[in-house]
Formats: sequence, structure tokens, C-alpha cells
Amino acid sequence: MHSEAYQLFLDSMIIEFDQWHDGTGYDLEALGRLAPDERASIEELLIENLKQAGDWRDVEALVALGTTSASTAVDKARFHNNTQVRSYALKMILDTKNYKDMTEKDMTELEEQVVQAVEHGDYKIAEHMPTMRVKKALLDSAREADSETRVNVAAFLLYLCGQALEPFDWSQRPFFLRFAENNPKELQQAWEELRKRTGLYVIKNNL
Repeated sequence: MHSEAYQLFLDSMIIEFDQWHDGTGYDLEALGRLAPDERASIEELLIENLKQAGDWRDVEALVALGTTSASTAVDKARFHNNTQVRSYALKMILDTKNYKDMTEKDMTELEEQVVQAVEHGDYKIAEHMPTMRVKKALLDSAREADSETRVNVAAFLLYLCGQALEPFDWSQRPFFLRFAENNPKELQQAWEELRKRTGLYVIKNNL
């Protein structure tokens, strides 16, 4: 027989529309009350989930468990075929890794994955690793992505570069809306201004 907390956690893994729409995760409070054998059972279930379709909630719960095998599963999830799972795992890794203990190779690999995530539309992940190369990827997206994404990316890049007070500074909204332009000339002019305001005009293409 399992505990009430065990059943509560299992029930929370059944995601209905409201939980999906609101971005509600699994019951981590119940997870924290599990007995050791129950935690091991849930960990095995979560890891198995990630081998299949997977969900960002599986990653979040594994991070909460914090065992060596759970951490290994989270690290592997950076290469998951589900982009949402991949991005979430990458964010968790970036938030928990000690950069001082990482090799240059590991840092380069993580940076490359962040750049790829930005290129696929997850521009907010840049805040977890705002290197010059990642900012350059944001700058490129502000010109090459769809119109709605360009607006938000421009706002976010200004924020990361210390030129805005928040991720979308409403006082600068008229400037951001210029990135919704479909006229190539108008968009290019807005992009050139963004490049100068962020200081990224000095970055070479190979950085």
C-alpha cells in the first residue's frame, strides 16, 4: 500500500486542459512527502516518461528529487525530441550548474543549445545565459523571425543589454512595434537602431 501523498502525486500527473492551459506542474509538495521507496518508484516513472513523449513537468519533478540518476536524466533531456522539454531541461541545467566547475567544452555546448533554442523562438531562455553570442542570436531573430516574435525579441534584447527596465518596457512600445513592419526597408532601419542601442554593432559575425 502506498501513502496518500504517493497517490496525490500520481493523480497530479494526469494533466487535463485547465492544468495544461495554466501551466500547472505536478504536485511537488506531495513529492516532498514521499517515503524513500516511493520516491524511487516515482523517479523511475518520471525517467521512463522522458524516454517516451515526455513533458516539462517530468523534468521539474526530477530536479526536485535531486538524486544523481534524476540529474542525469535531466541532463539527457537537453537532447529530447520535444522542443519544450529540451528548452525546460536546458533552463534547469543553466540555473543549477556551477559555471566555475564546467569545462570550456561544456560551456560551448550549452551556449550552442541556448542559441538553437533562441533560433526556434524560445527567446526568453537567453536570460539564463546572456553571452555575447546568445545576444547576437537574439539580434538576428529581431530581423528574421515572424513579426510578433520580432517585436518581443527586440524588447527582450534591450532589457538584457540594460537599455530597458523590464522584458517589455511599455514606454518604448512605439520602437518595438517597428519590428512588426513588413516593409523590408522599415524593418532594416529599426534593426540597425536596435543594433546600435544594444552595442552589438561591434560584434563580428564569428562571435
